[in-house]
This record gives sequence, structure tokens and C-alpha cells, in this order.
Amino acid sequence: MNLILQNPSLFSETEKTDITKFGFTIISEDSDVNEAEVYVGIFKDTRLKLETIKGLKFIQSTIAGYDMIDMDAIKAKNISFANASGIGSAPIAEFIVHALLDKYRCASLFRESQGSKTWISRRQSDAMIDELTHKRILILGTGSIGHAVAKRLSAFDAVCVGINQSGRTVEYFDACYPMNQLDAQLQHADVVVGALPFNDDSRNLYNEQFFKKMKNESIFINVGRGPQCNEDDLLTALDQNIAHAILDVFQVEPLSSESKLWTHPHIVVTPHNSSSSLLVEARLKALIMHNLKQYAEKQMLRNQVF
Repeated sequence: MNLILQNPSLFSETEKTDITKFGFTIISEDSDVNEAEVYVGIFKDTRLKLETIKGLKFIQSTIAGYDMIDMDAIKAKNISFANASGIGSAPIAEFIVHALLDKYRCASLFRESQGSKTWISRRQSDAMIDELTHKRILILGTGSIGHAVAKRLSAFDAVCVGINQSGRTVEYFDACYPMNQLDAQLQHADVVVGALPFNDDSRNLYNEQFFKKMKNESIFINVGRGPQCNEDDLLTALDQNIAHAILDVFQVEPLSSESKLWTHPHIVVTPHNSSSSLLVEARLKALIMHNLKQYAEKQMLRNQVF
């Protein structure tokens, strides 16, 4: 059966040989062959691809999100779909831990003091350095990313509270609540982490009303999707009640050099790379190889959405 690899260079020749042993014939997306049972890659231009590729039965996405893909069109064709959820969860969680430690331990001040050769006294340090211990971390989204964040922060004796659709219990969370109790939880959180999937319900969720309900001097982190956050409302909130924001995603990317976010003294900006790591590619390839083997053997797929 034919298999389209959108990015053949991802795999070594040995790995490609292993794929053929599963029963696949690898073809490139720009070849003259327009028939394939399996597609591995990012399925953008969904309707065009569905019209062009005949006989498609399974799509293995190489990214976790699928808000840019026409899922209804895929589902209507009765095509199975699996995503790459989880491959970047560990580095995203580490990014959040690092950002919080950097903030609470006033690391930027000490980097500046090293540059200026200024010795900060122990008395000064004792008066400003804080800990993650007992901090209440509200994590919006208890899926792969949220779970990884809670797992790591629990090791610091932080109190991890999750928000999901049903309020179901999730490992490493001290408590979980349904979305309809979000407002009540915002006012108690020292840190709010946005890790929700992007959809109509989460679009512009982080807005003026949301930020006003947050605790004074709290920290806001967004590692979900840029359009979930109203950036103008966030800037206003930083002048009112929020102490700090850590943003890895933005409404428009790349972030314009004219954006006020770059120079705000209480915002950390990173270029949508919280999921970057030397280990991510290996995880992605392992997932793809696993699911290709499972598909060929008609077994259960990992990360199957439908």
C-alpha cells in the first residue's frame, strides 16, 4: 500500500527500509502517483488534498494541534486521524518550570548584577527571592501538556489545580474542576497556565473579564494558541492587577517588531519554541513508526482522534 511522507528527509534510509517491511511503498507528495492509503505530515489545504489523493484511509499528523486542518472534511470521508500529541509536552513543561523559577528567584536581576559586577547582599536576596513551594498553579487543560506541567511542579510542592471540561480527576493534580468553575478558581491562583486546545470556546478566552478575575500580583503563562489571548487586554491587566506574563504564542506570528509586548518590563516573550528540544524529533519518529506498524497490522493506534 502506498504511503505519502510529506517530509521524507525526517527518516534515515534504514528507517525507510523498516517502513517498507511493514508493507508500505513510500512515495513523495509531489510525485505523479495520486493514490495512497496513508499520509504522514501536516494535512493543511485539507479539501484540496482530499480531492487529489485517492484511496486515503489514515492520516498521521506530525503536529499535536489540528485547528488549521478541516477535521470535518476528513471525518466525512471516514478517514482515520491521529495526531502527535505528547511529543513536545516535556519541553513545554520544562519551559514553564524554568520561567517560573527564573521569575521567583529574580534571576534576571542577578544576571544584570553579574554584568555590572555588583554584589547583592544576602539581606537583599532574602527579602525578594520566592519559592514555588505552596504556590497555587491553575492549569487550564489537563491533557498531555497540563499533565506534564503538573507532574514537574508537584515535585516543587506546588499545589496544582486543573481545569477541564468535566472536572475529572487527573494524575498529579491536587484537584480538578470543570470549565464552568473557572472564574471561581482564577481568584485563588498564584499562577495561571493556558494550555487549552484552540477552538471556538477558547478563542479570546483570556480577555479583560478573565484577567480582572485573576489574583493581584499573579502570573499568566500562555503556551496554547495566540488567538486565545487578547493581547491589548493583557497589557492593560499588567498595569492593574497582574504582575507578570510569559508568552510563547501570539495572535500573529512572527510577532511584529512594533508590538508593545517585546519591550514591556513585565513580559517574557519567546518565539513559539517552548516545545523545542533535541529529543522531540526522536519522539515524533517513534510515534510514526509505532502507528504505521499498528496500522499495517490492523491494531489500535496511539493518539487516534477518530
